[in-house]
Amino acid sequence: MRLFRFDDPVHVDASALLAWYANGTLEASEQARVERHVRECVACSREVDELRRLQALLRTEEAEPSLAQSRHRTHALLDRQGASPPRHRRFLRQWRGLPAWARAALVLQTVLLVLPTVVLSPGGPRSASTMP
Repeated sequence: MRLFRFDDPVHVDASALLAWYANGTLEASEQARVERHVRECVACSREVDELRRLQALLRTEEAEPSLAQSRHRTHALLDRQGASPPRHRRFLRQWRGLPAWARAALVLQTVLLVLPTVVLSPGGPRSASTMP
């Protein structure tokens, strides 16, 4: 087994299908491809183990009503608090996900757009130096 790079196309493709692989609902060709990847990838193998443990826990929920009640309380709490994170957290997560060169390009672009506005504005640096 080995650890794949998370941006490896084979890994990305297989990891997107792990939930369906774990519950056995993939088509035969996808099933074989994901199974081959899971045998080779440490991270995906662990993820499949966790998914299968979760499935087993959910099956025991039928036998234990307290687990079902706990799940309903958790869903109600998530609904009250809102399932999506605040907008600024989503923005920060997306910003951090960009490559460094893309972040630098966006900052440079912003500076190049804002700088002329500041310099040429009526209260900007040029107008202050021309006043008597």
